[in-house]
Amino acid sequence: MDPNDLIGNETLERNFKTLVRQTFNFVPTMSDPRIGPQCHRLYAKKKKAVAAAEEYVATSTQNLVRTGVEHLVVPSEDSQRTAHSNATFRTVTDGSLLSALNRQMREPQTLLFYRGAKFESTVNGNGYSYSQELYMRDIPSIEDVRTFSDITLWAKPPSGTLNTLQVNNGEILTEEELRAGNWTKVQVQVSRERLVKSNHLEGRRRQYCLRHIFSSTINKMMGSTIYGPVAIEVSRGEIKTYCLTFYHIVLTNPPHTPTHTHSLSHTQTPPILQMSEDCLPWEKGHVVVMISRTTTGSDIYIVGDMEYAINKMYEIICRKNQWTDMTATILRNLSINTDGISELHAQPGLIPLPDVFPYRICDVQLPTSKGGYVYMLVSLSHPTFTYVGTTERLGKRLNEHNSGSGADSTAPAMYMPYGLAAYLITPPHFDESQRMSIESRWQRMNQQARIQGNADLGNLVDIGRSIMTDSNSIADPDEQIRFVNLVTQR
Repeated sequence: MDPNDLIGNETLERNFKTLVRQTFNFVPTMSDPRIGPQCHRLYAKKKKAVAAAEEYVATSTQNLVRTGVEHLVVPSEDSQRTAHSNATFRTVTDGSLLSALNRQMREPQTLLFYRGAKFESTVNGNGYSYSQELYMRDIPSIEDVRTFSDITLWAKPPSGTLNTLQVNNGEILTEEELRAGNWTKVQVQVSRERLVKSNHLEGRRRQYCLRHIFSSTINKMMGSTIYGPVAIEVSRGEIKTYCLTFYHIVLTNPPHTPTHTHSLSHTQTPPILQMSEDCLPWEKGHVVVMISRTTTGSDIYIVGDMEYAINKMYEIICRKNQWTDMTATILRNLSINTDGISELHAQPGLIPLPDVFPYRICDVQLPTSKGGYVYMLVSLSHPTFTYVGTTERLGKRLNEHNSGSGADSTAPAMYMPYGLAAYLITPPHFDESQRMSIESRWQRMNQQARIQGNADLGNLVDIGRSIMTDSNSIADPDEQIRFVNLVTQR
């Protein structure tokens, strides 16, 4: 629905909020008992993989302990040594190396094994392929895990296979049921050794070639159906700390007597996850997708304060961006209702781009002299794509971008041609490192604006102006930066 039809409509707002309260479940945090290991997590943006994985393992472990379900927490074996040496590998103690391992390795630092768990493969193996879904029917023994011996899982049949059995996370099936559904029993091994370097050190990780199927971005799930419960984070300002205090946990009767085999050292810092407004959906499409992925509304769990989440969801679906009016105009003029009557105020067949396109590019002469510039390009064919760079010859650099030789990110022909949205003129004494510092700051602030949903072109241009203002507030009059804006909003 057009946001213009929602804004100020008290009846629609009241009906929406009433339906949400009656249909969805609301929990305060991801560690709530109702958010079990089988619950799929959805995030509005890409949550750091390490943080998401550790959050899943920590909260799911709490749930399994609480319910007395047998499980096994399996840490990776991370080790380090001096780079390019024959020294013996020892347990990782360097934080930056551990961060590098978490970034570069497909396998997570911690896995959680329990009956009914689902994973995806991180490699091509015997009987399964990379990213293929794998199902754990039986938990391997502690000894097998301790020695990183092969473990038995079941591989989902390839797409298109007839009579494929849909297995939900946490569901326990017999071997006969799995075979009848064309699932295949396979042996999963530990990942092959791969060295990761950080500063003067190199490290390696031993872990099973698995990662949990437990979370994804809202955008990634567009068009997909999730079977079973879904938890969606819509929260504010709360900081939660999740900590695993042991490596292996085996729960037997009674359920409150776990066996600890190793303590987690402080060098492997338990993750701190900030549940803040950064986690919010920021556009109408996010809200529509996140509340329509399950087969029933009762499977949706909203994580956060109920009234805050409901009000924020309605606010987002009413939010307009720079393309809203243009999109509404085109749809109104090109669409015909089922009764054959066009909408009110429609001009059938007309696409009035000059009237509704939110920006226009100014035709100006660019400086050709050698100097120092930090500039922002905008793709004229895809106006949501921008690029920030630095150069000494602005006109020449623009020509390079439009010929495909400017930068890797601007090389694709689909984004050409480019226009200059704005540029900063730096003082003569500025060297390349100073210009690159401004470039990096503009890029970083643009990225933050995208995360917060403020990535319209006018805002990104204003960021360049704010950088000029901040710099000039402490600079002498003859050392000030100048800002040139080449894009005006209609």
